[in-house]
Amino acid sequence: MASRKTIEDMWGLLAIEYPEYGKQMTTPQVRAQIDLYTRLLADIPDEVLIAAALKHTRTCKWFPKVSELCEVAFSMMEVGIKTAEEAWNEVTKEMRRVGYYGNPDFTCQEIYDAVNTFGWENMCSAEDHSVLRAHFYRTYETYLKRSREERRMLPEIRNLIKGLLASKGPQKVITGGLTKAAG
Repeated sequence: MASRKTIEDMWGLLAIEYPEYGKQMTTPQVRAQIDLYTRLLADIPDEVLIAAALKHTRTCKWFPKVSELCEVAFSMMEVGIKTAEEAWNEVTKEMRRVGYYGNPDFTCQEIYDAVNTFGWENMCSAEDHSVLRAHFYRTYETYLKRSREERRMLPEIRNLIKGLLASKGPQKVITGGLTKAAG
């Protein structure tokens, strides 16, 4: 995760590329901004953050805001996430491979979650796969969006939300039977 040294190194790199930005700030302002960047970028791996800063310098004219660095960094870390079409293809391959009574194996939790919404047996026995496919796309994209939002959330905010949910007492959890194997 991004260390203060990495943030300072990144800041130095950006100051060279955007010299006008640093001239407008006093030393205490620069320190305060580095403190803020350190806090807000702490959950991004060092090498990804430096790569995001380099990518930003190639595509943007202005010194990056935290949100811009986060967008680039998280996009880099999300390379390889399946599109709805790719996820549906994975589901149909598993339908052919294991069938109605089998235990499908998927590459990501969002596919498991979307399949659980419908139920594996229901999906395998559906007569109109074109309608099922359309509903699967929408459901998978909803789970994918939720997962992305959680990954991009600052850990301290995620923990605050979990604490708030825990303080409401036990929540009823409904599952469809499929869970991704750990490990």
